[in-house]
Amino acid sequence: MDKFRSFSSILLVSKRLFSSTQGTSPELPFTVHYLVNRCGIPLEAAITAAKKVQLRESATGNAEFVLSFFKSYGFGDTQLATLITRRPKILLCRPNTTLKPKMDFFIENGFEGPFLHELIVRNPSVLRRSVKSQLEPVFDFLRTYIHTFEELRIAIRRFGWLLTSQHKSSLKPNVDFLLREGVTSDRISKFIVYQPRAAVQSHERVVKTVESVKRLGVDPKSALFIHAVRVMLSMNETNWNRKIEVLRSLGWSEEDVHSTFRKDPTCLGSSEEKIRKVMDFYLNTAKLDLEMIIKYPKFLTYGLDSRLRRRHKVIETLISKDLLKKNKANCWLFTLSEETFLKKYVHKNLQEIPDLMKIYEAPPEIEKSVNKKMKTIMTIDRR
Repeated sequence: MDKFRSFSSILLVSKRLFSSTQGTSPELPFTVHYLVNRCGIPLEAAITAAKKVQLRESATGNAEFVLSFFKSYGFGDTQLATLITRRPKILLCRPNTTLKPKMDFFIENGFEGPFLHELIVRNPSVLRRSVKSQLEPVFDFLRTYIHTFEELRIAIRRFGWLLTSQHKSSLKPNVDFLLREGVTSDRISKFIVYQPRAAVQSHERVVKTVESVKRLGVDPKSALFIHAVRVMLSMNETNWNRKIEVLRSLGWSEEDVHSTFRKDPTCLGSSEEKIRKVMDFYLNTAKLDLEMIIKYPKFLTYGLDSRLRRRHKVIETLISKDLLKKNKANCWLFTLSEETFLKKYVHKNLQEIPDLMKIYEAPPEIEKSVNKKMKTIMTIDRR
């Protein structure tokens, strides 16, 4: 009843929004009202959705049929609201002739219950594709390289457009090309599963990227080759050159950058900003030697706030309490697994420093107060 009473405000807002397009249609307020009250869509989202679909008060039978159809497959109210927000025109589809064949196809291929709901809600456009000309060929091709349903689900979840991409002009030519270059089928399988967005890039771009990676000295038969291709596909040439310039400004030579890329391509997958901040931390806070970072590029991949700063605070606190010697070997503590670091350097020393876990877990925004506390600990200890 409250929503109905607010209908006048809905009308006012919708008039403002639609008057600049094709004039104010008397049908639009009802569409917004229906989307809010019947489909559970928030007002603002309903006003936006109403630009894409128009419903008449005297003809909501098909929309009701669509809602009942999805509920018969176990979709909840929240999932339906999200689905219709993303694809409002789905309310105009004919359930038996348009929607049911796709739903049955997905179920036959293992997508049932929550998996089916997730697939449809994340990428409603799959319901607009032909089973025969699009969905079946894509599934058949993917099964050639992806052998378990779990891996298939991971790939689709990482990139919902995988099922709707033009696999004949991108995915298949890219895979065939990588095979000819010497990349093994098992590595291609992992490439599609974990980097599906890169796998469906335009064929021309993939060919160009592969040639660039080979010129940098990464062998296609190497396990790192696919990672190198993926990283380079994630940026354009301008961004690549900027990252090189960032590292050169911090003391690297261009050959250092190339050498680092050959050792661990993922280290250059970070943004320019992250590279600058991480390098600043290592050189000015942790006091690492530049040569150490160049030699072990994995250092560039660690999270600054989630790992490096937290561990550095623990290391400095332990040094201040004479529980850890200060030397360059401490940099290897950044590489330990989370479980090992907590066990050996946090939990082990809680008796001597009860607040050590709090110091470790303190978020970046209160880092200044923690640093102040660390200085207090160090001052008291010196006394």
